[in-house]
Amino acid sequence: MKGFLARLATYPFRLAWRAVFGTAAERKGRRAELRVIRKLEGRGIPCLHDVYVKHKNGVWTQVDVICFLGDRIGVIEVKDYSGVTRVVPAEAVWKVSYGLFRSHGMRNPLWQNAKHIKALKGRFPGAWYENAVALMGRARGSAENVWNGVPDWMPAPEKRAAREAWDAIVEHDRSMDKGWAGKEHMAWIRKRI
Repeated sequence: MKGFLARLATYPFRLAWRAVFGTAAERKGRRAELRVIRKLEGRGIPCLHDVYVKHKNGVWTQVDVICFLGDRIGVIEVKDYSGVTRVVPAEAVWKVSYGLFRSHGMRNPLWQNAKHIKALKGRFPGAWYENAVALMGRARGSAENVWNGVPDWMPAPEKRAAREAWDAIVEHDRSMDKGWAGKEHMAWIRKRI
């Protein structure tokens, strides 16, 4: 009973903390995304973080990392799990294991990111978009464009179509109300659950 009362007494503080800073998993994911961005920007690759784009059907999607590679636009889905992720590109759900007895399923991040790219192509056509997944934990198995850590990309000579798409994406990101778009995106996700 004493533990329950203590939790009840601290509930408003915990709720406010979560509203401002997100859950522990959200904070861990954000830190992983920022690590990926720092590494890529250290190679001279400009990046954007948490870009919201609308699909043609009006549904918002949130892209973890978008970067300008010169000849194409890199789109990265970042996953940071402390377990071991079983990478199977053809399966809809990948398994993340924590020791012998605990595991959970994760939606295929390559497929998830392909939907992000579809929204980007619909809004910013003309450029080539590269689908990549950065697994910050350990992975078992491999697949093309699934990186155990940060993608090993380097800047390439610019192509006009890629530059025009990148400039449009940057302008879109600057002019966007991310708080409102994030709420719309989360409302859609909650409806699906």
